[in-house]
Amino acid sequence: MYLKIKTMESKKEQAVRLALDYAKEREDKGLLVVSGTDMDEMDWSGGDPETVYSIVSLYSDDENNMDDEWYESIEAALMEKYPRYF
Repeated sequence: MYLKIKTMESKKEQAVRLALDYAKEREDKGLLVVSGTDMDEMDWSGGDPETVYSIVSLYSDDENNMDDEWYESIEAALMEKYPRYF
């Protein structure tokens, strides 16, 4: 049981790290946008613009995330690192 919990915890930590890395990549390319921005007015030539909430959803969508703990952890990490995008 301990090993299963430890494995789930490490997967959650990996999801948080991957979400932070992806957000940085999006920000560096100018594609991380403030929530509530009209996406129809964005310049799509450099790729698809994303909000922090779309990144949270993307990286918390996992069969091991039974109680939305991943969502909350990823959201908290992004909020700490990228508060101006919320």
